[in-house]
Amino acid sequence: MLLRGQKNLSYRKVFLLGIEGKVTETEYFDQFKKFHAVQYVKRCGNSPKQILSSLKVAMNKIALKEGDQVWIVIDRDEWRESEIDACAAWVAKMNGKVKVGLALSNPKFEFWLLLHFEDGEGYTSQGACVQRLKCYIPNYDKHIKGYDWLDMAPQAIERALKKLDDSSWPKKQGATTVALLVDELLK
Repeated sequence: MLLRGQKNLSYRKVFLLGIEGKVTETEYFDQFKKFHAVQYVKRCGNSPKQILSSLKVAMNKIALKEGDQVWIVIDRDEWRESEIDACAAWVAKMNGKVKVGLALSNPKFEFWLLLHFEDGEGYTSQGACVQRLKCYIPNYDKHIKGYDWLDMAPQAIERALKKLDDSSWPKKQGATTVALLVDELLK
């Protein structure tokens, strides 16, 4: 009689992401699906307040386990500081079995992408950031497939961490906390 061996499958951490962007951010974070269960929150609207609200609803519907993580992924853009402060305050007050974080790029997510190629010095406006990114991705139009972002991520994390101050979110332009999320995804 042949007995089938029992497979020892490990639990894949869930990363529940409330993201502002529909294309770039999704394509970037999809690359981590081979390591973790990356899920995106279906949202109604794209303001920080709307994303936070949608994230709270999704958290109540999903059975998150210890070690899972929930992140708000937004750009500074032209949002009122009070909206971003509300997201940072919610993250700060959350504690429990699930880690919660704020991955904010100032001025926008493309700044995080730029850090994969260079230190990003002097590219603090939205337009300048995108124009500089086009030096590395000539036909950039929000789609970023075809680049080995995972190999470049450790250096981008290092560059981003040098730019962060002690505030709970990067108030100065030319900074991002997306590095903190990507560091977690790479563990």
